[in-house]
Amino acid sequence: MKTILPVLALAFALGSGAAADEPIHKSKKSEKARPVVKTNPCVAYGPGFVQLPGTNTCVKVGGSIAVEGRVH
Repeated sequence: MKTILPVLALAFALGSGAAADEPIHKSKKSEKARPVVKTNPCVAYGPGFVQLPGTNTCVKVGGSIAVEGRVH
């Protein structure tokens, strides 16, 4: 354990020293951020269809309720 601690301290010091020479944030002023355009591939199925996140599956949730009553 006594020999591992100095080796780890040396490795940490060498690793952090190399990172200190490089700039943390490189700014590219010449490149402009392009807006992300999202398209809905489910439009072809009709209104109300949505795409499940992370898949190519389109779904539409719907339903109906029927109520019937009689009076005697």
